[in-house]
Amino acid sequence: MKKKTVLIGLGTIARHHSLGLRESALFDLVAVCDQNPDAVSRLCYPDLPFYEDARQMLAEIEPEVAVIATSPASHSLLVSLCSEYGVFALVEKPLATNQEDSEKMLSMLRQNRFNMIYHWMFSQEILWFKRCIRVYGARRIHFRVEDPYADADGHIRPSRRFLGGCWIDSGVNVLSVLSLWANLDTVTPVRITHKKDGDIPVETHALLWAGNVDVEIDISWLTGRNYKETTIQIGDDEYVLQHSLQSVSMNGETIFSDNSIERLDRHYYNFYCLYPSSLISEKTTEAIHKLLIENI
Repeated sequence: MKKKTVLIGLGTIARHHSLGLRESALFDLVAVCDQNPDAVSRLCYPDLPFYEDARQMLAEIEPEVAVIATSPASHSLLVSLCSEYGVFALVEKPLATNQEDSEKMLSMLRQNRFNMIYHWMFSQEILWFKRCIRVYGARRIHFRVEDPYADADGHIRPSRRFLGGCWIDSGVNVLSVLSLWANLDTVTPVRITHKKDGDIPVETHALLWAGNVDVEIDISWLTGRNYKETTIQIGDDEYVLQHSLQSVSMNGETIFSDNSIERLDRHYYNFYCLYPSSLISEKTTEAIHKLLIENI
């Protein structure tokens, strides 16, 4: 039987949840909520009851699951509210953007009150690569992430400041993917440097040591474009996962490509359709956020 499900938060990312929630065999999306009646993704759910108050929705709908797609600062409050009504929450990454809120969320995670949605782990090219290519013996992994979240003067756009900066918002995606190939508890930061807009990172360069693998992470919100790529050196072979194109190449030759569903729609579609095997452990979530928060 499907789980009666509600969606809290109808900002930009919420529209990408639509396909997966509607196609999933386990979730039955029955209502949506946002404090803003003109929220940008409200039109993606025109057939569902809309609420401006999450408490009212939880009381009237009595769902089993709430998907929380709001800003990180609101996560702990909303998970607590869901717990009050006996509702399990699925929460957008990251947990939080600071140590205090992260500790609150980790405490609730240990009580099994929610779990996390790390959407990038469930991209089509990563799932294919995980299934078909053995990463054992990798010598180097290089993540490159670009998002157009800053203006020409290097200032984070006001509409993106709530994300906590490039290291928190984009780094959480990178580390979740790295957890597929390395035990994050054994990962050692060698050097992590940030270029900041005020106290918020707008560009990050990180060198990590993961067992015998050199891991390099380059994140920038300053290039004006949206581009994601991972290069993995395994023996004499170089694999490039072009996330923006949903493809994989080996030594310059494309060996996988699937653009049948828009990139972010595909991430969430795979997450919901693979659920509950798409959930990752509390230990991994804790390790991801420890690396993030302790190295801002």
